[in-house]
Amino acid sequence: MPRTSSSLESYFYISCTQNGRPRLITLPPETSKEKDDKLKRILDVASSLAFICVRKPKDEVYAVAIDLSKDSAVIYLAENYGVPDTTLEYLTSVLAQLTTISRSQPAGLDTVPETDEQTLGTMVLKHTFPKFFSSLTKRDGTWDVRVEAIQRLLAESPDRLKHFKRIERILFLIYREASSYHTDSSDTTLERLYDFISRFEAYIRRGESADELASLLEDIDRTATYRWSTDSDLVDAELDRDVDDNNVLQAGFSMARFVYRIISLKIHIRRLLRLAACPAFTSIFAKDLSIQCCPSTEISVRVDPAGLLRQLQLDNLMPEYVSGATVTEPLHAELCIFATIIRLFLRDGIEPYWAIGVSKLMCVGCYTVIAKAFPLVLGKHAPCGLRRFAVQGTHGKLYRPWVAPDLTFATTHLGFDLNAEIRQSSEDLLKSALTEYAEHRRLGSAASDKKPSQVFTDEAFDEYLNKY
Repeated sequence: MPRTSSSLESYFYISCTQNGRPRLITLPPETSKEKDDKLKRILDVASSLAFICVRKPKDEVYAVAIDLSKDSAVIYLAENYGVPDTTLEYLTSVLAQLTTISRSQPAGLDTVPETDEQTLGTMVLKHTFPKFFSSLTKRDGTWDVRVEAIQRLLAESPDRLKHFKRIERILFLIYREASSYHTDSSDTTLERLYDFISRFEAYIRRGESADELASLLEDIDRTATYRWSTDSDLVDAELDRDVDDNNVLQAGFSMARFVYRIISLKIHIRRLLRLAACPAFTSIFAKDLSIQCCPSTEISVRVDPAGLLRQLQLDNLMPEYVSGATVTEPLHAELCIFATIIRLFLRDGIEPYWAIGVSKLMCVGCYTVIAKAFPLVLGKHAPCGLRRFAVQGTHGKLYRPWVAPDLTFATTHLGFDLNAEIRQSSEDLLKSALTEYAEHRRLGSAASDKKPSQVFTDEAFDEYLNKY
């Protein structure tokens, strides 16, 4: 669907420069706080379902919305390039397992039998293993020298050193089992790997030393980054080795980010199981569930990043495309869901929950459209039935390729041009954010990173590790 030249999309074809090399622009991350408890639970379910769909090591993002009727529930599912049949079959099996757990849950009991958790956990781990293994092997290359450096750093703090050695030991066991499963695909190895991940998640997030561990990981990242910056050999080895979920190079390695990537699978599984077992939440999992896939949508648009930079007069930024280039790109999954829900409401009178779960935090473009521009536009007009969307937040990156959704269909239903107003509002917001970003770079400001009650005792964890 060709369009005229658009300055909105042009923002996403601009790069900053670092050491003479183009790099992705990263703005401060943002987190949205949902006050409505029920909507927050719906968002949690949608986000976890989207997360456990991701299989590929990179370039795969899922988005989910949920519609409930009296007797059934519909899961709306989208992926940037379309949902593969294998993922659809897998998610159908996951939902069937959650439905079985929800319907068989004894009254008054909100915990799930260990066998049911193991069944669901290994099912999810098997599907997501390529992505999990890719995240795990990011420890390669400089891992040994990094561990030695951390141990030297903690040498004068015996308790913290002991905690770190526990972390390093379980990471070694997880790495060993994952490497074995990568080779033999044995169900026994998969079950053992899931058990290691489960124990690690319990130790890091729910153990008696959880607060100390969070502080330890934060301090390692902050202090070690400074000390390593003076070690030329380590810096040369480390430079650009860590990458994010879309294989975009990062400036350095974060131990906290690495640890939480390893246990994130378990976090999402526990969330789904907890909600499936919750008597107050059977409105989803005890119903007849179906999945509706939203087709991938490609949009063509002419971009002029060079012209935009001349207009904005921003220093230290560079265009990625020549003036007047036409790009044809898929709409991001969360924008597919966004447009689908608006269309369902306006055209068919169907009102899913106004929440969009995504397998990772949104990029700046999607977050700007959905969480910022859309509410601003609605606030300018009399109530029309449309509502703001609950979302998790943005990681702050101006990813490309990126195109805005086509919402021209909404005009006849609303009496105002929702499409044009969202585009203009989004452009105004991006202009302000990018101007501030360029000013911070000019002044040399450092970007900040977001840091991230059964008790699992330290002694029990040590006893468990000693078996291996």
